[in-house]
Amino acid sequence: MLKATTIEAFQKYLPTRDVAAFTNDESGTSVDSDILESVNQAAVADFESKLYEVSPDVDLALVYAEPIADSVRLTIHDLMHYHLYQRRNAESIPESIMALRKYALERVKGMKRLFEKKLSATPAQPLLTADAPPARFGSGWSYDETNM
Repeated sequence: MLKATTIEAFQKYLPTRDVAAFTNDESGTSVDSDILESVNQAAVADFESKLYEVSPDVDLALVYAEPIADSVRLTIHDLMHYHLYQRRNAESIPESIMALRKYALERVKGMKRLFEKKLSATPAQPLLTADAPPARFGSGWSYDETNM
């Protein structure tokens, strides 16, 4: 799951006054970090649910690793925006916010290719293991110029 830096980044994605208005039910002037954290968790759960639907064997450590993290963050920010509206009143979510969620979840399908590319780009396992130590100089092999 993405950590608190995502919440800080979300406050850059959506102006703090808007985040405060959606999270603070009493005054609407300060951000309620507990509510924002629960919205973040709902968005991450939404994201991961769709991700597992698209690619059941995905490795989340790979998903949250750089350089993919920027596209993952943007998708989660869009989902957080939706969940802020849903938290207030699920019946009156604007069409633009419903579309934002739809496109964010569609974006997850496209990310599957990025994860597959990253998996195929990971280096192969080393040939040397603890069971097979590397050959050392003087191990019996010699260079013979007469055979060239």
